Amino acid sequence: MRLLADLLLILSVGWVQLTILSDDFEDNNITGWTESTSGQWGASSEDNINGTYSLKHIFDNSSSDRNQISIPLNSMAVGDGTVTWRFQVKHGYNPSAGNNWAIFLMSDLAANQMYPSGDTDGYAVGVNYSGTDDEVKLWKITSGGGSTVIDTDYNWENKIGTSTAAGFEITRSSSGSWTVKIDSSGGFDNLNSIGTGSNTDHINASYFGVYYEYSSTADQKLWIDDITVTKTVTVAISGTSGFRMMSSPVSGQIYSDLLSELWIQGMIGGDVTSGDANVWTFDVSGQSWTALSNLSTASLTAGEGFLVYVFADTDNDGTSDLPVNLSVTGTANNSSASVGSITTGNWGLAGNPYAQTIDWDLVTQTNVSSTAYVWDNANSGGADYRTWNGNTGDLSSGLIAPYQGFWVQASGGTGSVTIEIADKSSTAGSFYKTLEDSIGSMSFTITSGNYNDQTFVSFMTDGEEGIDNADAYKLLPMSASERVVGLSFTEGD
Repeated sequence: MRLLADLLLILSVGWVQLTILSDDFEDNNITGWTESTSGQWGASSEDNINGTYSLKHIFDNSSSDRNQISIPLNSMAVGDGTVTWRFQVKHGYNPSAGNNWAIFLMSDLAANQMYPSGDTDGYAVGVNYSGTDDEVKLWKITSGGGSTVIDTDYNWENKIGTSTAAGFEITRSSSGSWTVKIDSSGGFDNLNSIGTGSNTDHINASYFGVYYEYSSTADQKLWIDDITVTKTVTVAISGTSGFRMMSSPVSGQIYSDLLSELWIQGMIGGDVTSGDANVWTFDVSGQSWTALSNLSTASLTAGEGFLVYVFADTDNDGTSDLPVNLSVTGTANNSSASVGSITTGNWGLAGNPYAQTIDWDLVTQTNVSSTAYVWDNANSGGADYRTWNGNTGDLSSGLIAPYQGFWVQASGGTGSVTIEIADKSSTAGSFYKTLEDSIGSMSFTITSGNYNDQTFVSFMTDGEEGIDNADAYKLLPMSASERVVGLSFTEGD
């Protein structure tokens, strides 16, 4: 049993694996997929690759043609983690200029533009999408056309043929390094690297898809199966013991998985049931903290934040174990998330529900102050809240990182925030923002010894002399500590 100390935590990076897409077609349908022409593709048991059904080109065409099919990736970011694609392919006809296939790993446009003279940008792997040497290649796709990123020298006709499938694994690191692996036995247990390369020209990963070109006698001869797209996002805990406001890109009963590397006490499913509980959720109606009673059965709703006190000694052996890597597995949240029913003047603890940074300025804010508050223990002038009111502040232009919880306050009525897929920012490091001519800001920095603080002043055409919706509170820290504080006040308020 241990008591909570008045210390704080720094969160930086480790890993979390999220499932972006998974389809083995065993449900005997292609729900969620979009065809370039309806009726060309289906889940089929005819000569399937694995299980009972595979995705198959099923249209009996009397003429040569091409057909495509795609499924959304929900604007998956590729610059903040490693993305891995796995799938199996069988092509029942020897490849040629008129008989070829490609798997679009990522594309900015859907199926009807996934072909050599289409408008899509992205990346694809396959045989003879561009060229006729029958070798597996990874292409950068620009306006439909393919330029080679990886030439594997792996001849499909000679090494795979027309009667067996091959298992593929393609990875892209956050820095744009690509690796293509293949298992000639058709599974994923004997994967061998057949090529590496580097390219970062395209970052829009809106769709995954399949392109198939065939002659009049070679249709209905492409099968795809066991498709998965996963993303490993880096999140590690370092520093000293202390509090952290967090969220999760996977919802449901995730606490025991996400927090398994930490010392958890005071609840069933933790390391010990004795001691003060160190994981809490925030009750909006009662404006109070509620400690979890069972780590294994407690469920987190997408978009909600929670509070953790992290002990640096994660196994209670008397020595610090930080940094440690946290991990959570599961299907990434890909729907909108809301935190609501916040009585005017009260607070709600929201959280980024995605594995990608969100932009606070894009979040739907109903009857809430325009300011978001994020606790930053690593602040150079002393642990403090970082804020952004849509115009000014020190919260990185309103960008809220994955796994980050944040405060919002209701104002002018019952408040709520709704975070949607469209609120995701672009890849970290390439996000830029311009201000309207009608708004501006200035800041004052106050320094005393090792401490400093900033106060911001916004200039807006709809600003008021007194307190208005763009004014932010100077919140008290999570624990008592020495600091210097700068703030402004309005006489009479």
